Amino acid sequence: SGDFVYKKYSDHAEICAYGGNSEEIEIPSEIDGCAVTTIGVLAFCYNETLRNVTIPETVTEIQNSAFEGCGNLGDISFPENLKVIGERAFAYSGIEKVCIPDSVTEVGDYAFYECCSLLEAVLPEKNVKLGDGVFAYCRVLKNVNLPVDSTSINNHMFIECEELEQIIIPSGVTKIEDSAFEYCHSLKSVNIPESVREIGNSSFEEVKNIENKYPNCLDKVYDYKVDSIIRNEEIKRQKEEEERQKQMEQMRIE
Repeated sequence: SGDFVYKKYSDHAEICAYGGNSEEIEIPSEIDGCAVTTIGVLAFCYNETLRNVTIPETVTEIQNSAFEGCGNLGDISFPENLKVIGERAFAYSGIEKVCIPDSVTEVGDYAFYECCSLLEAVLPEKNVKLGDGVFAYCRVLKNVNLPVDSTSINNHMFIECEELEQIIIPSGVTKIEDSAFEYCHSLKSVNIPESVREIGNSSFEEVKNIENKYPNCLDKVYDYKVDSIIRNEEIKRQKEEEERQKQMEQMRIE
């Protein structure tokens, strides 16, 4: 076990802390005959020496704030059996790319909050529950996909992702929640599918270059920018219809 502090249970072991100072570490797959399945709460929190971590395939859960504040952590590979990434698990860390395996069923609130070096994130294609603000304040994030079976874009999901230029919203999404894309200054292309029924407060606040058509079937719009665009489109359609009616009336008179 070396520099690792751990808890041993009847059928598994949990890494609780690390007392070493190595830049690169390999988490053991087994301790005292028990498989290491969990990286515990705060286990490596604010370890600024850490640059590279190898996580064994036995690990199924990375708990809350496990790697929070690891500002120099730039390289990490997730095991193919991983199921849960906890709240703020990698918040404020230095990781540059996230490739989450399809085995993951839950990514907690603010899991990658303010990862200022994160350029790309690959999420499972489906069957994963995403918390609020998973990529909040990831200011250089350029590429990310959303699971095809998503039903909502959660609160603060991409707030202040300033380099994000486009996002494809899956066709089953019914709600875009508060501040989902707030301050995404580079965002130019968003497809809002006809399935969307509600757009929350400040969802597109300060998104100035967006080129998009909003669906006609929205029930609730709390974002004033989106609301004004929709109202302008409705006024335009009304004017076009009035003009068409006038032309038809003129033709009947003639």
